[in-house]
Amino acid sequence: MDEMIEHHLPPVPHAYRGLWERTLIERDGVAGAGNEQDERVFWLQTENWHADLRIPLDRPKFAGVKALDGCSDAQLGFIARQEGFCGLTKVEGSVCTWLRIHDLRPGTALDVGRMSFAASDFIIETGISSDYLEHWRKVPGSDSACGVTSAAGELMLQAGRFSMRVRPRPPAPAHADSYASVATLDRAHLLWRASLEITLLEETRAVLATHPWLEQEAGSSVSDQVARCA
Repeated sequence: MDEMIEHHLPPVPHAYRGLWERTLIERDGVAGAGNEQDERVFWLQTENWHADLRIPLDRPKFAGVKALDGCSDAQLGFIARQEGFCGLTKVEGSVCTWLRIHDLRPGTALDVGRMSFAASDFIIETGISSDYLEHWRKVPGSDSACGVTSAAGELMLQAGRFSMRVRPRPPAPAHADSYASVATLDRAHLLWRASLEITLLEETRAVLATHPWLEQEAGSSVSDQVARCA
């Protein structure tokens, strides 16, 4: 089904492709910038696929944790409340719609924004379905190549020397409800909800991840696996 949707979407314009970092967020007229933001936010865009990673600055310590099943219920709840998603992007004129296929904390609102390029590396996004304003800066070194591959059950999106790895959740347990409050979940459902992994890598080094113990890990280069954009 994902491939069917992808084939019916026009390619995302080249101007959008790359890794973007959010530098300002304003909700209902209240702004935060730089270190005043409450989370670090990155959006990686390829020809059709995107991945978005949002890690709170006040993330608790995960000392000694080396895997998901080593987390306490409270730690699992924190992971499941983070924002991270991956899917297909539709661009119509100045309007972007992000169709979320894998979503750590799904919501019911349509993810759609009006985009204005203040410069080739600076986008101003204003909300359409909700009231917000965001500034995005393109990360240097993310222009040279972009693409996506799928292997061994994971997606790898790349832009220049950066990539985002997406490892989807396994099949849902019986009676799973991805919209239920995290506070109401038993451990089995917490493990499932928290199992979606999104990791930002620079070259082979994991620098930011929904699963904190993965940060700073080294991995094999993905550059030779990625289809280059035209």
